[in-house]
Amino acid sequence: HEITDQRAVTAPLTGLSARVEQPQDAPVLLEQAFSIFAAGRPRPVHVSVPIDVQALPTDAR
Repeated sequence: HEITDQRAVTAPLTGLSARVEQPQDAPVLLEQAFSIFAAGRPRPVHVSVPIDVQALPTDAR
């Protein structure tokens, strides 16, 4: 995407705006995102996974 800081743009509109920096961080961030989405008043969440991070190997499940 052309927006350099997607977290800053989406933060005021979402319950969580996060970026996966390392593949092993994805499970924790996704769990947090689903918890926030499902708790109380549902709000949108945003988790960004950059293309270069998507290409990295991982043992995360």
